[in-house]
Amino acid sequence: DNYREAQRYIPFSDEGLMREVELVGRLLPLTAMGDQKTRLAEGLAANLEILRTFPDGNAERYISLARGYRALGDGGSAEPYYSRALQYYPSSAYYVVEKASFFVEQGRLGDAEALIESFRPYAEKYRSRHDPRGIIIYKLRDIEAHVAYARGNCKKALNIAAVNLTDAQKGEFVSGSIRAREFVPQKQLLTYLSGRVDYYRSLCSSGDK
Repeated sequence: DNYREAQRYIPFSDEGLMREVELVGRLLPLTAMGDQKTRLAEGLAANLEILRTFPDGNAERYISLARGYRALGDGGSAEPYYSRALQYYPSSAYYVVEKASFFVEQGRLGDAEALIESFRPYAEKYRSRHDPRGIIIYKLRDIEAHVAYARGNCKKALNIAAVNLTDAQKGEFVSGSIRAREFVPQKQLLTYLSGRVDYYRSLCSSGDK
């Protein structure tokens, strides 16, 4: 139904194309190899080419383009669009999470770490009980902990995960606002973050890194 609804808008608006690109981009990795996957990839590539022709200035469109090319396995085309989105909104934790996770996927841990570090001056503005975007800070720290561990610093990973859990327990950042891009119940968030702390504690205790 979402797929057909998105098609109704094509090719008259970039919003419709963005919705279709997002949908197919999520479906593609879940589709088994074969004719259906090939058709999805071809359709996605065609829509990305059309989406590129719209005027510049829409950061959300850049994110859609980046996600689409990423789904096609074309990291070289995806990265510039992540960068362009961040040029418009360098204080967007959402865009930083998107690009940092892309760097991790590409094995570029140093770039992911540098990007997260560059965002640090903006992070405090999300520390408000009235800011619905707080959930993204927990996600960003989770990536940061993963990067720290992958680069050989288990104690740093554990510390980041522990701070993340403590802040969530205190409600330092909003995690369950219906006004946010995604809704994560507090109990679910705490269960996940507690599990991450246990995970890194176990690895550090075993002397893995």
